[in-house]
Amino acid sequence: MKKIWLLWLVLTYILVFWFSTTHAVDNSSTLYTLLDWQKTSILNYFNQTSNNVYDKYNKIWKPVVDTIVYKSLICLWAITTPFDVTVIDTAKETLRKNILEDYISLDGKVKRFELWLLSDFTWLRNEIVAFSGEYIPQINQFQTNQLQLISWLIQTVKDYTSQNSEIINKISANIIKIQWPIDLFNDMNSDIEDFESSLNGSQKDFYNKLNNTKIVSANLFNSNLQNLTDKFVKRYKKLPWLQDYLLWQKDFHVNKFNDYAQSEINKLFWVTYNQEKYTQISSSVQELKSQFYNWDNINCTKILNNYSDIIDRKISNITNDILLFNSWLNISNVSISSWLSISSQNSALSAMKSLYIQYLNLNLQNFRGFVYQTIDELYQKYIAKNSW
Repeated sequence: MKKIWLLWLVLTYILVFWFSTTHAVDNSSTLYTLLDWQKTSILNYFNQTSNNVYDKYNKIWKPVVDTIVYKSLICLWAITTPFDVTVIDTAKETLRKNILEDYISLDGKVKRFELWLLSDFTWLRNEIVAFSGEYIPQINQFQTNQLQLISWLIQTVKDYTSQNSEIINKISANIIKIQWPIDLFNDMNSDIEDFESSLNGSQKDFYNKLNNTKIVSANLFNSNLQNLTDKFVKRYKKLPWLQDYLLWQKDFHVNKFNDYAQSEINKLFWVTYNQEKYTQISSSVQELKSQFYNWDNINCTKILNNYSDIIDRKISNITNDILLFNSWLNISNVSISSWLSISSQNSALSAMKSLYIQYLNLNLQNFRGFVYQTIDELYQKYIAKNSW
């Protein structure tokens, strides 16, 4: 009798454990399904709302940002905090992170419930149900905040523009004038770069060989000049500024060689433009940017303080030079003549290397001459007159 009672007790325990476990698993499955549905639902709503904000930004605000008037307002500090899409991105990612962190927290609670570490099914189910309800107002507020900011900025632009139209028109006109030759120069460079991409198989390979020869020669030349510079700087330690003068001259010679080598490649490929004129235009454009740009952004303060009729004339000259230069370009019809076979390419490459060697040897002598002249001038200026 006693054995029967013990058996009955064990069976009862097994049945209770089986029922409880099955029930817990069923409840856990229900909670997982509910949680995934809630996450999918809230993220879909979040993405739809975010897309709506970006759509409003692109249709309403971005066209304003791209105008010269807006840049002029930034110049005048009428808008002290420029608003761009990164502001929306930051707010969006912060909210998205919060949603996912809460989802992960709830997922962890369901796992603990499945392991019997939590026992209140109803309480946990209600918390999951409240998950999406908690974030819908926050998502709506995110949209409201961004759209209100866009609306407020547009009104600010309108108000300030109407009240300060004269000075804004003046600054806008100057920005347009400065930007015009910069854009022309960039377009011209793009045309020149298109030349290389227009080459086909053997042409491309030959061009790359020539370009590589130019690079190797320039690097060797630079290394030789650097070794000479180090040698003389070490030998004449007492001479002030010697290293600065020699490094400046080294860079000058290396840049000059690169221009020369590129002009020879251009001749071979029938790229008909004046390399010296290109260098002069490039220098003029860089000088203009140094006057009115900080890195790649127009410096509004400089435009307000430094713009003059002289700048107008400089801009006009640069623009005319670029337009004339474009007429010299023969990019669209560039091709290597049919006589340039593989053997002819090898001969041309060998001839180019010989040409570079002659040029580099001559400029190496010129650099040595500059070194000795500079040493003598610095010695007379700083050493000899103080030796008495």
